[in-house]
Amino acid sequence: MSYEIHPDYSQQFLLPPSLNEWVSADHPARFVQEFIDSLKLSALGFRERESDDGRPNYASELLLKVWLYGYMNKVRSTRQLERMCMNDVGMLWLTGMNYPDHNTIWRFFRDNKQALKGVFRQSVRVAANMGLVGLVLNAVDGTKILADVSRRKSYHRGDLEELLSKLDDASLEEICDEIERNEEAEKGREYRLPENLAEKKRLRDEIKLQLEKLDEAGTNQLNETDEDARMIKTESGNKFCYNAQAAVDKTAGIIVSEDVSQDAMDSHLLTGMIEQTRNNVGEFADKTVADSGYFSGEELAKAEEIGADVLVNIKHTPTFAREGSSDEDYHQSKFTYNEKDDTYTCPRGGTLTYRGNSNRRRKGYTSRVYGCVDYKNCPFNEECTKNKRGRTITINPYSGAIKSQQKKQKIPENQALLQKRKTIVEPIFGYIKHVLCFRRWTVRGLDKVSAQWSLMCTCVNLRKMYPVWAKAV
Repeated sequence: MSYEIHPDYSQQFLLPPSLNEWVSADHPARFVQEFIDSLKLSALGFRERESDDGRPNYASELLLKVWLYGYMNKVRSTRQLERMCMNDVGMLWLTGMNYPDHNTIWRFFRDNKQALKGVFRQSVRVAANMGLVGLVLNAVDGTKILADVSRRKSYHRGDLEELLSKLDDASLEEICDEIERNEEAEKGREYRLPENLAEKKRLRDEIKLQLEKLDEAGTNQLNETDEDARMIKTESGNKFCYNAQAAVDKTAGIIVSEDVSQDAMDSHLLTGMIEQTRNNVGEFADKTVADSGYFSGEELAKAEEIGADVLVNIKHTPTFAREGSSDEDYHQSKFTYNEKDDTYTCPRGGTLTYRGNSNRRRKGYTSRVYGCVDYKNCPFNEECTKNKRGRTITINPYSGAIKSQQKKQKIPENQALLQKRKTIVEPIFGYIKHVLCFRRWTVRGLDKVSAQWSLMCTCVNLRKMYPVWAKAV
């Protein structure tokens, strides 16, 4: 005879169960509790109660546990976090069976955006103390994450200017002037624009207002839903995104620095990420690698100044020629500088003297221009250049840093390290997007997006640390 098990709702406990018995010793909720209880939240900038008057409020450590435990379980909506506080055993244990509502949970995030970056920094330091950060090799990269915007509320400079040019501004202004003159002549009588002209005028004013917003933001595309988001090229086309940055340590995949940028390009972000790593851990990695998107003579020079050893895939530039390229024999990199008389010698023995400066306003630096002295009599002039005034070369102030990088990358060991870059940092972005299902920001505005990225990177670090902690329990 078989028996089936049915729930017995009349069953009672002889002694009430202890809340501490609800979760096992190695439960992730206990790890979150241990991590947050080890932090000094007031030192990190979290808001604290300043008065004993009024109703009791939820403590910062309780609400921070809600956010971190929720993120570790792929829950990022404040309403879903509210439901977790009532239904999830781990969350019930973490909150001590308190039930903050979604508004309270959201206000905590809103009021402590900057402090959440401090929590990320502490997660890096805890990971370092656990031996999970080796600082032998770090890899820096960025990924584009979609903004929380409506496509119907975006506008583009080209479209606005084209539409504005189609409006008959001259005739509209003439009619407005005529109505004003008639109103002065016949006071007491009201003149109004015809409906079609009134709509035309409103449309023109709205377009001009949108163009002013584009000018203020310094961009050609803007979205009213999130005016901080920028149009960035992605694998699926141009989208409104933010550029999320991360530096990852090779030892255990711990994120050691993070940031969010509005810029599509990564070329000016390298040293900022490296310096943040030093602030978080106390020192630079032995080597930091990055792809060609981070290539910048200025950034390479800054890295040398602060003493960081970096390897960045070099783009084809006027200072550097790829081996086997068509212009390799007469490329600028083949010219030799003579410090004594401030001249350059070309590969065929010709002399180039200083001609003046070239201001690169967009790039923010001044370059020195050198020109060939005897180009009219040079038998190789037509091979060397198409310029009728002879060959010129432009030397930017960071050419030394670029050449130094070129020499580094000729070393086989460094070439092998550059190949490892994509196996260190790119899996972390794949983990965030496909395992944690984070492909779109759920908040708007650069400050909130930056705080959410800090939370996400902290969550990744905690998930990396948890198995190590669980084994030691």
